[in-house]
Amino acid sequence: MASSGVKENDGAAAKRARLWRLAAAALLGLTLLSLATAWTELPPPPQQQQQQQRLGAGGPAAAARTALAGPGLALDASLRGVAASDDFNRLKIAFAVTITKDGKYLDGAAVLKHSVDMLGSAHDVSFVAIVHPSVTTTRPALRELGIEILEYPEPITSAEIQGKHLRETIDKSGCCGVLELLKLRAFQLTAYDRVVLLDMDTLIVQSLDHLFDFPEEMLFTYDHAMDSGHSAAPPVQGGFMVLRPSVKTFERLVDIVREGDFRPGSGWAGQNIGWCWGGQTIQGLISYYYNRVDPDNKRVLDYCRYNAMVSTKNCEETPISEVISIHFTVCQKPWECRKLEKPLCNEMHAEWWKVRRNFEQAHGLPVSPPCKRRSDYRPLF
Repeated sequence: MASSGVKENDGAAAKRARLWRLAAAALLGLTLLSLATAWTELPPPPQQQQQQQRLGAGGPAAAARTALAGPGLALDASLRGVAASDDFNRLKIAFAVTITKDGKYLDGAAVLKHSVDMLGSAHDVSFVAIVHPSVTTTRPALRELGIEILEYPEPITSAEIQGKHLRETIDKSGCCGVLELLKLRAFQLTAYDRVVLLDMDTLIVQSLDHLFDFPEEMLFTYDHAMDSGHSAAPPVQGGFMVLRPSVKTFERLVDIVREGDFRPGSGWAGQNIGWCWGGQTIQGLISYYYNRVDPDNKRVLDYCRYNAMVSTKNCEETPISEVISIHFTVCQKPWECRKLEKPLCNEMHAEWWKVRRNFEQAHGLPVSPPCKRRSDYRPLF
């Protein structure tokens, strides 16, 4: 009986210890929940309240951009709980631009980066510039903006291309010739889970976080306005691509260019893909690769809402509240101060000027009104 009593006492003690641990865990959980609830119910700081008022409640990002200042403060209220409690699912995201030469585009870069900062994210976001070695005078401003500089040469030169037609013509293709292939370097950024590759005349007006859940390697929009009409697939619009870095994909794309099987009238490998403006570089190459080489690894996005350019008639009636990101091509650059005929273009320009004003206020700069003439425009840099 004495032996049995000892066992009963040991069992009772163990049971009491378990109960104490459970009680302590429950108390800790309630305390953390109370703190989290109190934090989410706190009113935003005065600066954030002012910024919300300036942005207005009816803009296209009304639900998403509840704050501005920096990545830590700019989280949408609906994302706060996720960011605070779900670190396991946080991804490393790079918003990236490519710079092939020095030029007058820094205001675009500044406002673009600020639009990303305004929206915030449930993920860890960085902003980087993939910069060609020849770019020099632009670098100090990039650093001032907090943009990390990643220097790379073009992945291949025209002299290395085996196919005669492509070798002799690629340098005249699109905006930048073979230098446009600098964008392929985004596939090498394997320190990140996703890379959002953008042109500097773009603007993000609603969160892109939902895109990072898709399993495909490449998300993009087609450029239907540049399509020849008889192609097997339209060219990809190179100003907006969301990709999962892959050294293997990078090498395969460079090998395709090196082989240089680009044929007059029928484009890449004679597949009727890429015979268009810029088709010998990114626009045609990416379309060919994800339609013929790796067709199951792409997701095509709605080009009236993502990378919206108002380039076709069917996109002109898209409500501004449904636009996710803007690309100032057909609608012209806001800093060029041109008169716009399409109502949606005017609304898109208004979004850019909202973000610019917010940038100026956040950096203690005089606030600039939208310009009507090029001579009225006040550069940020």
